[in-house]
Amino acid sequence: MYGGIVFINKQRNIVQRFLDAGATSPALAKSIEQIGIHPSLSVERLIAGKVLRHGENGDLYVDEIAWTTLCRKRVLTIAGIVIFLAICYAAYFLITRGSN
Repeated sequence: MYGGIVFINKQRNIVQRFLDAGATSPALAKSIEQIGIHPSLSVERLIAGKVLRHGENGDLYVDEIAWTTLCRKRVLTIAGIVIFLAICYAAYFLITRGSN
C-alpha cells in the first residue's frame, strides 16, 4: 500500500517540476536534465500514460488534461474501493447480527 503512495507522490513531484519550469506545450518542452530529474520508472509510466508527451524537439512537456484525468481516475478508484468495503462491512454486520 505504501509503495503505491510513494509512487504517486513521485509522479506528482515530477509533474510539478515540469509545471514549475513552464513545460506545458510542445513549444515549451524541456529535457528531464533541464528539469533536474533522473530517468525512472515514474517518468516512464507518465510517458506511457501520455501525461508527459514529447515536444517539437523531442523534449517533454505536461499534458495538463491527461494529468487531471489521471488524478480524477485515481480518486474515483479509491472512492469505489471505500464504497465496496463499506458495503461488505455492512453486509457482514447484518449477516452476523441476524444469526445471534
